[in-house]
Amino acid sequence: MDKDLSFFLIIGLMLVVGVMVALQGPLNAKLSQNIGSFVLGSAISFAVGLVALIILWFAGGAQGSLAAIKVQPLYLLSGGLLGVCFVWAFTWAVPQIGVFFVVISAIIGQMIGAVVIARIGMFGVAPSYLGLSQFVGLGFLTVGAVLIYR
Repeated sequence: MDKDLSFFLIIGLMLVVGVMVALQGPLNAKLSQNIGSFVLGSAISFAVGLVALIILWFAGGAQGSLAAIKVQPLYLLSGGLLGVCFVWAFTWAVPQIGVFFVVISAIIGQMIGAVVIARIGMFGVAPSYLGLSQFVGLGFLTVGAVLIYR
């Protein structure tokens, strides 16, 4: 596949996934309100996601090695805990401040994290140079959120 086409297909996929993230917060928040617990609502969300991932894993030929988990550094298993924090925070925050401000705050936080990870080259990510334009773009994103808030 053409490298440029592949790039734009991935960007398109991530735009769709971004819409899904915006949907996830209000859906989880409503479920949590209906059952009376943000923690339980988040847990149910994870349980449904786990079932979906297991189905995808089996549908894809169950590749990979569960036994290899034993030799992985513990910090590599923290992604699940980070996911719990993310889903719970979204679920709790949407009724508090609204989906727009939850999503834009999360995006700004993700951009800050991405800048640090990309610049340092953390977790096996190839280090990349980030110039003034990337930092200015992050600043514009933040200023945009503040302007919309007012």
